[in-house]
Amino acid sequence: GCGQAHAADYAVSVYTADIVEPAEEMSDEAPTIAQISQLQISDHAFIKRSNGNWTYSTVLDVRRDNITFTVDDFGNGKTITKHRWLSSIRLVKSAEEDAESTVAEEYSMSTNPSGSDDYEEDASPLASPVASPSAADRKAVDRKARLKAKLQKKKMDLKAKKKDMKRQAQQAKAAAAEAKRNARELKEAQELELKLRLMDLEEIKLKQEEEVEKERMADFEEKKKKKLAKIEADYEEKRRKKLAKKKAELELEKGVEKERLRIVDEKKAKKKADHEEKKAKAEMKKMRKAKKQAAALKAQRQAELVFQNLEATMMATEISKKYQSN
Repeated sequence: GCGQAHAADYAVSVYTADIVEPAEEMSDEAPTIAQISQLQISDHAFIKRSNGNWTYSTVLDVRRDNITFTVDDFGNGKTITKHRWLSSIRLVKSAEEDAESTVAEEYSMSTNPSGSDDYEEDASPLASPVASPSAADRKAVDRKARLKAKLQKKKMDLKAKKKDMKRQAQQAKAAAAEAKRNARELKEAQELELKLRLMDLEEIKLKQEEEVEKERMADFEEKKKKKLAKIEADYEEKRRKKLAKKKAELELEKGVEKERLRIVDEKKAKKKADHEEKKAKAEMKKMRKAKKQAAALKAQRQAELVFQNLEATMMATEISKKYQSN
């Protein structure tokens, strides 16, 4: 079934090109369970879709009992369970198979001058997952270069065969004009002309394929730039929010610390005031005590003076009485 593909970590933020491979890249040999189980993340293979078509896909996730592949350029995936591997998965053609296929194709072109091709290129672009940038980019460039080289080779072969066909057509026309009675040669000339028209159509088709490839690559680059811009914007927004939150926390901590210091200062000031008040009270008590002692001492001295004055008066009175009696 189809589900959201497992995406790798976004720390790199680079997407590889989703190269559409023709069906001729699919291996002719049916794979074994052991071969399929050796597939790794970012490897490529062909998978059978619900409509019966084979789609060139990239491995997103590998489990013991299932493998998940890409199905479109939005990162959606298709998971194939182990009991359907043999019927729904085909591997990419190996180098030896590719060489044999090239030789067979050249032989077919030599025996079939029309150069017609039976395969249809899958028009659905495939999304590559977020993978290791260097490895995925190299694979994308290699696939693109291989496809471009094949198209260029086919184009040159068609031009060479077209030139040869024109020469043969001219010779056939000349022979038919001279003979005028050889209907077979005339028919061959007509067939050659028809084949030339088909080759012209094939050349036009190749040019259209090149234009489609260029447009698709330009569209991919645009999408890639937008995705990178969005990633950078999201990262910057997260960083700004994180800094704002950190700043608010620091301000709150500073406020709490300031309030704590104020409370400590208030406690110190109150303690100092209480100490000064106790000290002042002790001084007042001491002064009152000293004042009472001074007042008592002064009263004692005054009493002594009064007593002394009284004694002196009594003595003077006695002396006076003695003189008077004498």
